[in-house]
Amino acid sequence: LRGGQIALLIVVVALLTALGAGVGYGMTHVLEKQYAARAEILYPIAQESPTGFLREDRNLTTQVVLLRSRAVIAPVAADAGLTPEELGDRVGATVIDGSEVLRVEVRDPDETAALDLTRGLVRRYMDVASERAGRDREYLSAQLALVQRRLGRVAPGSSAEEQLAARRGALLERLDELALAGPPARLVAAPYPVGEPVSPRPLLAGAAGGLCGLLIGAGAAALLGRRWARR
Repeated sequence: LRGGQIALLIVVVALLTALGAGVGYGMTHVLEKQYAARAEILYPIAQESPTGFLREDRNLTTQVVLLRSRAVIAPVAADAGLTPEELGDRVGATVIDGSEVLRVEVRDPDETAALDLTRGLVRRYMDVASERAGRDREYLSAQLALVQRRLGRVAPGSSAEEQLAARRGALLERLDELALAGPPARLVAAPYPVGEPVSPRPLLAGAAGGLCGLLIGAGAAALLGRRWARR
């Protein structure tokens, strides 16, 4: 290729890259802005075990699922005049790396609405988590009472008595853990607005558009270069 042709190809690539960046950046001014509100909730894992990492991951993942479950979302959605599906699409929940803290985020075109929805979601989650913990205590207490009754019927010193005594000890230990742990979930960061719109992001969209333009420009330049080289 001659020097002029190479320069022309460079211009084509540059123009398409600039065009892509401009289109990507310009689209952000057309799309509806989304604001976010967040909250952080501590869900402590009280029990220690040799499989702690797996157990903690499972328990915390369960809480993330609970945060986005219909039991939590449906009442909040009804109060806001939304369907559970509409609110569910706006809700995100994650576990902050290396911690027992859950972060919940709600997005909405209105910043105030996003904050109100986050507050409602957190309140509902705390209520549901407390109800579940209460049911766990009731179940453990019922199991303890059952073991106590069975202990009164077995022969002293028998293997059945040893097994029931071990079961009683485990139940008492678990009940003590629940009592010491306190509330199953605690709010460590009250719902707060993120501030700037979380989407669309002009710089990110411009960069993505520029990258697409660069790829298209490179492809076009390659095709033109081959044609000119064959002549």
